Amino acid sequence: VSLVVLSGSRVASPDQSQALRDWTSRGGHLLLSLPAQPEGLRAVIDSFSEWLPLQFGDEPVIVREFSSLEAYSGRNVRVPFSE
Repeated sequence: VSLVVLSGSRVASPDQSQALRDWTSRGGHLLLSLPAQPEGLRAVIDSFSEWLPLQFGDEPVIVREFSSLEAYSGRNVRVPFSE
């Protein structure tokens, strides 16, 4: 596994966050797709805040085109998207 994609408002436990930290330090890639709702956003980023430098702008960036990410996965799987 070279890429892990986390999406939505799922909050990582301290053990999960540490495992992802260790894995990325060994070369793994982590892609976070964060929720647009402020209350969900804070909970998700807090679980990674000790080791992952996150910066946010005033407005969210909405990505609607995932073909590059889908190609990177090496499988014919569509990334689900909803607004």
